[in-house]
Amino acid sequence: MRYVIIFVVFFLSFTKTFGQKDRYSTEVNSFLNFIRSETLKVDSLTLFITADTRLLSNCEWIIHDTSFLTKSERDTIYRQIESPIIKDWTNEFLVQTKFTSWEVIVPMLRNKKQGWEYIRKTVSARIFSFSAPIFIRDFTICLFSWDEYCGGRCADGQIHLYMKENDKWVIKKSYCEWSAD
Repeated sequence: MRYVIIFVVFFLSFTKTFGQKDRYSTEVNSFLNFIRSETLKVDSLTLFITADTRLLSNCEWIIHDTSFLTKSERDTIYRQIESPIIKDWTNEFLVQTKFTSWEVIVPMLRNKKQGWEYIRKTVSARIFSFSAPIFIRDFTICLFSWDEYCGGRCADGQIHLYMKENDKWVIKKSYCEWSAD
């Protein structure tokens, strides 16, 4: 009897964990499709393979935002910034996406004969960096950052807190936007 109880507890915890990961993957796909089509307005994109949390971790305003986020939500956000669910992007989440890395781009930038003109020809005119989406309130709120790199003085980044309203994502708050201008 004891083994049956242990098995049932193990099975229930496994299915709950698997179900949460499956739901997270579904929500990530849906959210990123929105970002691609409604925000970036592109069919395909070039993305740095590593899910970047630097912008999120450097923006203290998020963790201290008591006007919209509860302490528990801020704690969840902090934990996911420190240990993101997605570390590297794959085609599982982003179809029609070409991946690159800083290890590929930086040597091109350092080479005076290559630089951004060469990157535009061989890699892409625009390269994006996405954080792993952080969902709270049963996947109805999402914290997400993205950066765009398009040349020496052409780059920007932003962090937005999105809320799902009538099955559409709407920006509710913006944090720590930057631009190379």
